[in-house]
Formats: sequence, structure tokens, C-alpha cells
Amino acid sequence: MTSYTDRMAAAVEHCESQAAQHLEVADRFNSIAKYCREKLWHQLTRTVLDFMSDESRGMFFVEIYHKVIQPVDNKLRSLQVARIAVLTAQELSRQNDWSSAKAILENCIENS
Repeated sequence: MTSYTDRMAAAVEHCESQAAQHLEVADRFNSIAKYCREKLWHQLTRTVLDFMSDESRGMFFVEIYHKVIQPVDNKLRSLQVARIAVLTAQELSRQNDWSSAKAILENCIENS
């Protein structure tokens, strides 16, 4: 099992990689990485929810959920994690990936 520090480093690395690959959203990914590094959980959830308010960015939702939110979900307010999980599941349902959408919601319920 990976340590919390390793999961955080992986989350930051993922965000930095996405920022380099997708310049149109680089500022958002850099902010998410910064808030992870600085353990600013409220700002992290606000930034992620704001980012996810734009459905045209749906291609990023699943990875953000799995690589950024899940590693720190015990540090975040349960309601905020649930909101992010719902937005992620909605994106998966738009892609007709019903089993993954269901799994995310069930995992959220189990961990709350």
C-alpha cells in the first residue's frame, strides 16, 4: 500500500503533467497542484468544483477524481467529495460507462 505522501506526490505530479499537456487549463491544474502541496483542502475542493462546473472539461473529471480527490478524500468534507463524485459519475454516464459511474457512487457511499 502506498503512503499518504506518495499519493500526494502522485496527485501533484498528475496535475503538473496535465498542466503541461493542456495549456488551456494549465492555470487550473497548477492551482490544484499548489493546494495539494500546501494542504489547503477547502481551496482544493472549491477549485475542483469550479473546474467541474464546465461540462466541456469532462475529459478530465475521472482522472481528477481518482488521482487527486480519492487520495485525500479523508481530509475533505464528505459533502464536497460527494458533489465531486456525482459530477464524475454524470460525466461517465454521458460516456455510457454506467458500471464505472455506479462504482464511483458506491465507493463514495462506503467511504462516507
